[in-house]
Amino acid sequence: MTVAAGMKACMGMLSFLDASYSSAATPKMLINFQAESKATSYLGCAAQMLLFVTFGTTESILLAAMAYDRYIAIYNPLLYSVSVSPRVYVSLIVASYVSGILPVSVHTVATFSLSFCASNEIRHVFCDIPPLLDLSCSDTYTNY
Repeated sequence: MTVAAGMKACMGMLSFLDASYSSAATPKMLINFQAESKATSYLGCAAQMLLFVTFGTTESILLAAMAYDRYIAIYNPLLYSVSVSPRVYVSLIVASYVSGILPVSVHTVATFSLSFCASNEIRHVFCDIPPLLDLSCSDTYTNY
């Protein structure tokens, strides 16, 4: 794998993350246009929040890694192929996924381990963390 192929791999991963990020909430929104019941189930909300925040976080970290790559290419062009090898690209991609999945998984589990006062349905098109914390009866200090 050459340096150019490594950059193409990063661009491919970025495209995948961008498409996944934008489609995490879209299916439920499209269903809500046609369905009479607009409620989102408890598990559906957990899955949607996990996917949306994971893809968004991973995409942000990968963008930062790609910005670092461009920084090296501009300010050290003669050492670029030495300092940014295909091994570095694979490491950056893997690190961005791990850094996106692990903290978000812990945060999602912590959010959904809270007790909620009302029903098991959260009436929002998109499951975001602050509205869920507002619905909770538990102490949410550690979740913020």
